[in-house]
Amino acid sequence: MRRRKSSSGLHGATALLRLCLPPGAVRDSILEDLAYEHRRLTERLGPNVAGRWYLRQALSVSGRGVLDRLRGRSWGRANLTRDLGRIPPRRPRFDVLGELAHVGRDVRHGLRQLLRRPLSTLVAVVSLALGIGANSAIFSLVNGLLVRPLNVEEPDELTSVFTARVGEGRDGNTSYLDYLDYKKQNQVFSGLAAYTTAPMALAADAVPVITWGQVVSADYFQVLGVHAALGRTFQPVEGNLQDPHPVVVLAQKTWREAFGSDPGILGKTIRINDYPFTVIGVAPRGFTGLQSVVEPALWAPLSMTGRALPYTPNVGSRFDPWLQLVGRRRPGVTMAEARAGMDVWSSNMAAELPSHRGRAIVLEGLDDGRLGGAEATGQARRLLAVLLGVVGFVLLIACFNVANLELAKATGRRREIALRYSLGASRWRIMRQLLTESTLLALLGGGAGIGVGILSIRGLSMLQAQAEVPIPIPAAMDYRVMAVTLLLALAAGVLFGLAPVLQVLRPHQTEALKEQGPALSRARGARRIQRLLVGGQVALSLALLTGAGLLIRSLSNTLDIDPGFHLRQGLVVPLNMGYGQFGEDEGRALQRKVLERISALPGVESAALAAFVPLGVNHGHHDVSVEGYDPAPDERMLVKRNMVSADYFSTMDVPVLRGRAINDGDTEDAPPVAVVNETMARRYWPGRDAVGGRVRADLGTVYTVVGVVADGKYGSLTEPPEPYLALPMSQAEYVANAALVVRTAG
Repeated sequence: MRRRKSSSGLHGATALLRLCLPPGAVRDSILEDLAYEHRRLTERLGPNVAGRWYLRQALSVSGRGVLDRLRGRSWGRANLTRDLGRIPPRRPRFDVLGELAHVGRDVRHGLRQLLRRPLSTLVAVVSLALGIGANSAIFSLVNGLLVRPLNVEEPDELTSVFTARVGEGRDGNTSYLDYLDYKKQNQVFSGLAAYTTAPMALAADAVPVITWGQVVSADYFQVLGVHAALGRTFQPVEGNLQDPHPVVVLAQKTWREAFGSDPGILGKTIRINDYPFTVIGVAPRGFTGLQSVVEPALWAPLSMTGRALPYTPNVGSRFDPWLQLVGRRRPGVTMAEARAGMDVWSSNMAAELPSHRGRAIVLEGLDDGRLGGAEATGQARRLLAVLLGVVGFVLLIACFNVANLELAKATGRRREIALRYSLGASRWRIMRQLLTESTLLALLGGGAGIGVGILSIRGLSMLQAQAEVPIPIPAAMDYRVMAVTLLLALAAGVLFGLAPVLQVLRPHQTEALKEQGPALSRARGARRIQRLLVGGQVALSLALLTGAGLLIRSLSNTLDIDPGFHLRQGLVVPLNMGYGQFGEDEGRALQRKVLERISALPGVESAALAAFVPLGVNHGHHDVSVEGYDPAPDERMLVKRNMVSADYFSTMDVPVLRGRAINDGDTEDAPPVAVVNETMARRYWPGRDAVGGRVRADLGTVYTVVGVVADGKYGSLTEPPEPYLALPMSQAEYVANAALVVRTAG
């Protein structure tokens, strides 16, 4: 009875307003605003309070309207500002359970709406899944390469230390003697550690496995602030090169997978490069060294350099840089102060020692050395930023596409929304329902996007560098990637959910109840938003297509670069005689035997061995001196050096311009000979023929140049021409880890 009385009172108040106010748009707008406020107060304070307020406002507005008409005044909305502003204050009450119940109803209603249009929902989910999945895959790569913590103590105090040389990059390695000078005489670092990474043969049982390992200075773990999870790390005496200590610290992963988390591993003997080492400790979980792309399985001290490394560095030479350095700055020393201090020290050393001239000590942050050097890390950051931009555009296109779908659905639901609005639902209530539907759709797309991301990560893992020890792509779906995926899904839901929400914010919602048939789809605001969304999709798509076209053009230009060799029909196979398997004489004999048998196979035109292949991962450098050439005071005569067998240049199809190539007659007992490229010939024998010239390399050995070959690309396709020196394998230092190059017919 009370509800009927209240309803009749509202109808009477409305009739009074229609009688007292002049007809027209102003009256209709006033009635609509009063009805809206009445519905809002009904939800907040109940129908009785709202009804009384409505009646008071109706009497006040009607009386003012009658008086103004009698006085001849114009009637407008401005007269109602004071009257409509007197809304009863909101009661300070918040019902948590009630709000949760509302959210639950919104979720159920949203799911029903999605299921009512399965095809539209499927298209939207697939679009979002592709966009979100691509973003999560690329971010997983960014996370693995640049974001993942290195699990060291106070990483901001650690500094990567490089030795830059004239003619080389800023991220050069350091010789052992220079490392000792840096360590003893600097006033910047409280500790300076050295390490180098190399493949090693680890034998947990009878079968050795080739894996990555590191040889480190004795204070490596102390400088990084890393403590052993089991046992201990290295002691100072174990880093002395003159007093070998065959001890090793295992990585946590190696201890678990290769030794079954054996708690009694300490004190046991394992074999590294077929040499016995005693296990003294296990590194903590999560510590995998200082580089993102290489995860060492073990650490051996510098005193075991000769046994742990597959090559023999010249520890007595300042011209053999093979160590990477990391230092911990003294308390209170900033990076700028550290750089200034090391610059002063380097200048003083250059004045005292001629070998230090043309060098500089470069300090970078620890994160700048994640990929081996600041230059490589910077290039990776720029590349990943471009990739993130590309997949970001893809996600935006997907959001615009889904926004168009949602806007079309919202336009078709205008009568439904208008009916709910006229029945008392507030704008916020309808907006919340629409945002709930878009969020549910985004979460479905995010869930599918995780699946797409996992598949994409598996695809990325297939792009790992082909090396003797595979270098995996450090991309994984960890909690950081999952969190970013969730945020992307929610952001996408809000972004494409704004289009239908903007429709709700428009006034005169009840007019949709008067529209019939096709008139519903001809809302001007909806068409305007749809045109904007379509325009945005086209613009972003054109930007992506333009970028793809430029990338293809750049790739085409790169492929047109002449690398200086042609091996389209053939293959390159690693041939490793190291890891303690064979001595030098036995290894050389086995290399010759393998080469003879491969060359005799049907379909093989020629075969050869080389220490380094063009455009490979590793490259050799060496300081030389040329008879008859006087270098400038600060000139460093550093050339790329390779050791090759006979038939190497014919197998690689490298033209011999003058003289001859290395052949079978260049044996160990024959006079030492060498082959140089055009750049080296022009630089060190200007105005004369390099054939017959003499060059000193390889610890003082003097070689006679017998041939000049064409320039080539040795490190990358974009590098400028560099001096190149090729020596016969039989006359140069022993190369245990060689590459077998084979040219086949057809």
